[in-house]
Amino acid sequence: MPEVKVRRTGIERADVESVLKDALGDGYQITQTGDNSLDVRKNFFVRARVNMRAEPGGTVFNVRGSGTPIPLLIFTMMWVNNQGIAKRIAAALGSREEFRDNG
Repeated sequence: MPEVKVRRTGIERADVESVLKDALGDGYQITQTGDNSLDVRKNFFVRARVNMRAEPGGTVFNVRGSGTPIPLLIFTMMWVNNQGIAKRIAAALGSREEFRDNG
């Protein structure tokens, strides 16, 4: 599960959603699944969950691939999505200039 810590604090969920839409492009659905989490889906099989939490000196994003709710596929798809979409999301969040500092 990729984890990214950025130096900026006070990041809003809407900011994260905007960054992900910008980085991933069209074809991805981003929905709120909790106070500090988002679900990112391209289709039934390609999906990931982004959880964020504030820590001293920054914000931490935990990104993990999700599996389909089919018992035989769930672990395989979690692994595939951790290697694909989750890494892509983590790279997008970690490389954004606006998340690098509080200035």
